[in-house]
Amino acid sequence: HEMGHYLNLEHLWGPYDGSCTEDDFVDDTPNQAGENYDCPSFPEFDNCSSTGNGINYSNYLGYADDQCMTMFTVGQKMRMLAALNGPRKGLLSSDGCALPTIIGSTKTERNILQIYPNPARETVTFSYSESEITENSKVRIIDLLGNTIQNFSIKQQKTMNLTNIKSGTYFIFIDSNPQKAYKLVVL
Repeated sequence: HEMGHYLNLEHLWGPYDGSCTEDDFVDDTPNQAGENYDCPSFPEFDNCSSTGNGINYSNYLGYADDQCMTMFTVGQKMRMLAALNGPRKGLLSSDGCALPTIIGSTKTERNILQIYPNPARETVTFSYSESEITENSKVRIIDLLGNTIQNFSIKQQKTMNLTNIKSGTYFIFIDSNPQKAYKLVVL
């Protein structure tokens, strides 16, 4: 949502709530009277969009619950691309957009943290290299959306139950070296 604003998108209802005369300056988003909350069912209507498909409550520039916000329109994508190629073009060469180094992707990199089995199904073991141990290190498991799934401390080894973690790819960060990430695949 906030990155959408940074890339030149307005709320779906434009700068003023309820008037139905203002909009978000994007042709393919339906006119909307104001904020939408919760997780509405299709179709959801308001005073500005009372027929057809109703409002676009699943759009990131609304206020629906996170699990209901799933899309930008093509017009919004074009507006964001215009911002990235115009006033925000510095982002394209910024170090802030660089991916962290994924440890273990080449044989020459030294693995401070061993993760096995990987891919994992029910349990996974994290083993911290003894030469690196000074005290407990904090480990974070992050999903592809940047959400922290687990935090834990490790001194040498920890086995973790994965039954409550969805299948997918995750990044593992150690607080002693946050620029490097490890990859964990959960089946």
